[in-house]
Amino acid sequence: MSKVKIVLICVMMISVIVSVGCSNQTTDNIDDKEFVTRNEDQNTKVYEYGISSKKLNRENICNYFLPDYDVNNMPEEQSNGFTFVDLGDKTLAMGKGRIKYSLNKDADIKSEIMFYYLFPDLLELGCDTKSNVTDMEKNVEIKKIKQEIEDLILESEDEKIKLNRALRIEKKEMQDIIEKLKDAGEDIDEIEEWEGNEYIALEYEIEKNNILMMGIEEPAQGYEIDVIGAQPTYIQVLVSNGEILNLEACGLVSVDDYEEVVILSKEEALDIASKEYEDILTSETRELMDVKLEYVAVPDWSMESPQPNRMIPYWCIINIIKGEEEYEDAIRINAINGGNLSYGE
Repeated sequence: MSKVKIVLICVMMISVIVSVGCSNQTTDNIDDKEFVTRNEDQNTKVYEYGISSKKLNRENICNYFLPDYDVNNMPEEQSNGFTFVDLGDKTLAMGKGRIKYSLNKDADIKSEIMFYYLFPDLLELGCDTKSNVTDMEKNVEIKKIKQEIEDLILESEDEKIKLNRALRIEKKEMQDIIEKLKDAGEDIDEIEEWEGNEYIALEYEIEKNNILMMGIEEPAQGYEIDVIGAQPTYIQVLVSNGEILNLEACGLVSVDDYEEVVILSKEEALDIASKEYEDILTSETRELMDVKLEYVAVPDWSMESPQPNRMIPYWCIINIIKGEEEYEDAIRINAINGGNLSYGE
């Protein structure tokens, strides 16, 4: 593992996913599946948004994370659009819809253990990040932190953050995990300071008008052409003793304009997706896992700027591909025109 970085980085996972398809392929009948699909209420309006990277209130954010710091001494925004405040141990970076706060270097290491290794269960420890969500939402300290984050980041009444994954581990458990990582050859820095005996990792997604924005948990989008990928929107928080040790928020946007749109049905999107695989021969099978409507922030593909300028509703169709290996795959169908996000549509 590379050394933990304390500057703001949002990892854009833009990888080519090899399409798999029909012939020997089987697909579950949609009528026999119960999906986690949300937002199919006919009363839910769907929009296409013109967006830009969220213009963050630097003073409010600085006052929240660095209450003893005089905001009058805050450095000017750099040419790349970011502001960096470095107080030795504590660091804060913000700009272009991103925030990265760290209490100290040790907090960065603990955060990487939780979000990089344990959330995707790379160590195959059977980490369950879903069953804790309901209990966490009832926790008084967690509810307070959630409200404070919403006050800092959100800007309209139709937005809210939703806890998607959570994990609570004891100090001794984390120490044991670090030893396992070292035994496996991972380069993990020593943690010098432990703030408490329990650490809680929280991952939030942002909901706009009752529809979630594309998060970081679901399978990354594969692209068949050379385009800048759509970016996920998420907020990851590490907490101990009711205090935020580390926070990273990515993909935050502001709405510049919007238009209500008529969208394809789930069944229409599934039909379009199935035709993507009709002429591809493979021995792999494709099991339909989930279908959900989500907003995806996309750039102007006719330009080279990576900054998103539109937020479009897509049907996200998640499959489990079974063959020599088993993995999850996602295809996103533009809910307005039926285009495929893999082709910049």
